[in-house]
Amino acid sequence: MTGKWIFTIVISATCVLALPSENYAEEKPVGLVKGRFDHIEILLNHYKIPFEIIQFNDLEKKDVLKKHAAVFFPCGFGRSLESNIDVSASGYYVLNVSLKDLQKKIETEKITENIKDFVSSGGSAYFSDFSYEILQKAYNCFDFYFNFPNLGISGRYATKLNGPLRLFMNREKADFFMPHEGWVLVKSCRDASTLAEGEAGTPRGELRANIISLMQRGSGEIIYSSYHSSQTADEIMRYMVFRISRKGMLQHHTRIINKWNQNITTEILDTILPGENVRSHTVLLQKGRNTIYFYAEKGLFQVDLYTKDMQLVFSKDTGSNIFSIDVNTAHSGEYVLSLYGSGDYPYTPFAVITASGWRLIPYVTVARIVLACIAVFIVSVIITAYRLSHPKEIGGRIRR
Repeated sequence: MTGKWIFTIVISATCVLALPSENYAEEKPVGLVKGRFDHIEILLNHYKIPFEIIQFNDLEKKDVLKKHAAVFFPCGFGRSLESNIDVSASGYYVLNVSLKDLQKKIETEKITENIKDFVSSGGSAYFSDFSYEILQKAYNCFDFYFNFPNLGISGRYATKLNGPLRLFMNREKADFFMPHEGWVLVKSCRDASTLAEGEAGTPRGELRANIISLMQRGSGEIIYSSYHSSQTADEIMRYMVFRISRKGMLQHHTRIINKWNQNITTEILDTILPGENVRSHTVLLQKGRNTIYFYAEKGLFQVDLYTKDMQLVFSKDTGSNIFSIDVNTAHSGEYVLSLYGSGDYPYTPFAVITASGWRLIPYVTVARIVLACIAVFIVSVIITAYRLSHPKEIGGRIRR
């Protein structure tokens, strides 16, 4: 075995161990199970996000959810009460009202299993207010005061924003208007991040409410919100709509970030609407080298980065819709990223990820280096054993 072959084996083993193992699903449509109290289809239409209606009865079918990348389960989704009633009339006169015979019972166990399978496989799901029940059956994730969910009293409440919602909103507080009595007041949500919380009125006095939660389950995620609105100017709803419906756009970045073994610090999904000149969001950067990744399907974009006190770090007209920008920062903390769209491309969604770390050797991690060293050691042992067992072939001609 020559040195050339030894070198080839070592390099091949190292390269195989360094290859990424992620598989990415093809793009799928957005699904909507229509609700009676949360008309989120108004927002989807406003943002020009195509969607398909999913009939409640079809949720029992195993493959229906898997056809979609994201599904919205708004407040009051399910079989409507009027679907159980037959009404016959003549002109202005009602002749007969009766219950329909033997309507098929919906098997909620099948629905909850399908939801769990959909999310764990990488799907994104939105649930709001009265839809908590099917989510609770699926994950048993909620705790309620006095074991009673419908404690919320209508009113306007000052709310603290956390995590990615705070970064998206570029502020720490917002007012939430709850329009009806009996909204679902969550005490806590297990294995979830709280995106919005505040003191809310109840018949038992003011209680701390977990209003919006973000849950990671398997490869997918869920947003549950006691708050919902169909107002097109509502920034809270804008965050939730784009986070759920366009999360797959982040995959364009994560493939590259996994390649360089960087750490993700911020994820933003948004769009620039007609009449909007700029969208600004807070991003988290670490001291040292960071990379800002941007992806949109079309359009041209300019990026400005500011410190929190609005001192300009850099301004760049990228002239592109897909790019990455490396930036060195002297301090870890929050910065403001402003995005300007140029060209006639309204409603184009975009994805931004900030990640920390140098881009030096692709796919190299400590684990992969260790595995490569083990592979080299095994190859060395095989070569040594071969030499010892074949001395004539390796040593050349024996002198007499």
